[in-house]
Amino acid sequence: MYHNIFESKINKLRALIFEKLVPLIDNDYILVDLPYHSNIGDILIWEGECCFLNSLPFKCIYSASMHTYKKQKLTNDTIILIHGGGNWGDVWRPSQDFHLKIIQEYPDNKIIVFPQTVHYDNQQNLEYDISIISRHKNLTICTRDNVSFELLKKKYLNTKVLLVPDMAFCISTHSLLKYKMKSSDIDLYLKRGDKEEVYFNINNYTNNFKVLDWPSMESKSFTALLLRGISIAQRLKIFPTFWVDYYAQNVARIKMIEVGVKFLSKYNTIYTTRLHGAILSVLMGKSFFLINNSYGKNKNYFQTWFYDLSDQCFFLDVDKD
Repeated sequence: MYHNIFESKINKLRALIFEKLVPLIDNDYILVDLPYHSNIGDILIWEGECCFLNSLPFKCIYSASMHTYKKQKLTNDTIILIHGGGNWGDVWRPSQDFHLKIIQEYPDNKIIVFPQTVHYDNQQNLEYDISIISRHKNLTICTRDNVSFELLKKKYLNTKVLLVPDMAFCISTHSLLKYKMKSSDIDLYLKRGDKEEVYFNINNYTNNFKVLDWPSMESKSFTALLLRGISIAQRLKIFPTFWVDYYAQNVARIKMIEVGVKFLSKYNTIYTTRLHGAILSVLMGKSFFLINNSYGKNKNYFQTWFYDLSDQCFFLDVDKD
């Protein structure tokens, strides 16, 4: 029964992504702002974007991270695709600065931003972004929750804004099966350790648990260390960008998906402050408790797409605990 509930949800979200995005992508494209780092959540988004794009009859003619990107000489009919996630606004400002740079560098190309969470702490940052974004004549920004959607619809008056689920739902669940491990009776508290973290007392909910972040964030394995090295190398320009791009796109991305699935599948119930701990749980048919983050990203996503996954999927607002 629960498997059918998850499968139905995945199919509905995936169908909605295709319904909204397929009509927009009608030519060859470049894909930028790729996540060459150790956050498996961002890698899952990237993998979903690849799965979606591989189903289309168009070619990716260039792809790069924020740090390996070089301006391309493109025909005006080439589409610019910007990687989705949770970095539109001023929570992670360097990423937003890169988004604005891309928008300014390609004024005559269609630009599509894959589904994003949007948040601004500073009104001046919002107004500045509007001043840049409003100049582009063919920009579509996909938001992945109702709050982000309503904010941009209200503020980005000259921009097409869509409500689209997270791109990780384009990942084939069948492709994840080969990585799944046997589940134990131990629960997992997947706990982020950055500025989105909030206090949560896991002891109020379970007494048989481990507290960990993604293995790639904590591990000293060869792959994790190499990925961190690549992350440093791309920022410091130590290696030619070709080699950085090749490794990240053809080795690290695939390996990080394997690491994430093996890690999460070993545990019983997932308590997570990371949104993609919940999304990967859905893809694997596991029950979860999604805990709010510092600015409401998790709450907004849950209320937009997961509200009807009763009995197996729950939201915990730490302000009320």
